[in-house]
Amino acid sequence: MSAAATGPGGTRLFSRGERVVAWLIVLTIIFSAVALLLWRFVFVAIEPGEAGVRYSLLGGGTVADEVLPEGYAMKLPWDRIYRYEVRIQQMPFKMKALSTEGMVIDIAGTVLYQPRYDALPKMQRDVGPDYRARLVAPVVVAAVRRAVANYDSHALYTLDFHSFEEEIRLQLDQHPAAEFVNYAQVLIRELTLPPKISLAIEDKLAQEQQAASYEYRILAQEQEANRQRIEAIGIRNFYAIVSQALTDSLLTWRGIEATVELSKSNNAKIVVVGGNREQMPLILGSEIAQSPPGRVPVAPLAAEDAPKLPDWSTLPSLFPRGARGLDARGIGRPATGPVTPALKPGPGTGPVPFGGLGEGPILGARDPLDSIDIPAPGLVE
Repeated sequence: MSAAATGPGGTRLFSRGERVVAWLIVLTIIFSAVALLLWRFVFVAIEPGEAGVRYSLLGGGTVADEVLPEGYAMKLPWDRIYRYEVRIQQMPFKMKALSTEGMVIDIAGTVLYQPRYDALPKMQRDVGPDYRARLVAPVVVAAVRRAVANYDSHALYTLDFHSFEEEIRLQLDQHPAAEFVNYAQVLIRELTLPPKISLAIEDKLAQEQQAASYEYRILAQEQEANRQRIEAIGIRNFYAIVSQALTDSLLTWRGIEATVELSKSNNAKIVVVGGNREQMPLILGSEIAQSPPGRVPVAPLAAEDAPKLPDWSTLPSLFPRGARGLDARGIGRPATGPVTPALKPGPGTGPVPFGGLGEGPILGARDPLDSIDIPAPGLVE
């Protein structure tokens, strides 16, 4: 027995139980110190939305049948735990693709994906934690370019984005990489065609819409024509029915009634009575009866103040002729002045009847003087 365990006279300082408690305290302190030192090497915190894959250095590598959930996970200091985010993630992309006819198309969008929970150990072994750069990005780019290659420029200009996105997503699901990654959705933000192609397609679509508008106009005109035809048929039927009831006696009676009603009005009227039984009276309205009293009528002109008509014989003729003129009645008379000699006919000319220009009451009847010889242009001697 040591001297530290005994006091003066050989008496014990600590009992057996006290010594056990002391050793327990010492071991606890030592264990706590070691645990604090090895905490980050033994305990791993798996955050919300994450899952862990254990790698055992002495146990054969990646544990394929175990996926660690959220919370604290214990491991040996020489083992490792790889954490994976299992939430839905996004990966924006922007690329160039070729259409069916070889036009360069600019496409920008976003793909939503998440790793499959049960496939994390296998993905850890076959792909690795950087699966986004190794697996997701190349597969998405290839799927988008294959989808664009199925359309020409005009189809891409009028593309239904929903069906186009579903087509890309189906290609992603059919890829072998879908064993590790679940592609939730593909979103296309922008699809840009070359400027010249866009202008040409816009002009083509505008012409198509204009042609469609003409078809609607023609249809509207056809319907309007049908409406007018139906209206005309109705009017014809109306007059056909009415004409059977409109007899001569009825029309005469209705005319007499209208005349009586007009005669009851206050204004003055002039009634012209027809010459036989079939003619209706004609009423001409006037305001003679309502003229203000005291109005002096216009005085007639005296004989010396009345304008006198000119002497028709002294007026020049409206149609001067070389051989004759017009008298006051418009009938040809012999000319009193010198006679204009007739033109000498040239080749290819003949007598042209002058009376044909006015064989009416103005020039009177035709006579031998109503024709003159008109030479052809450029052949007058």
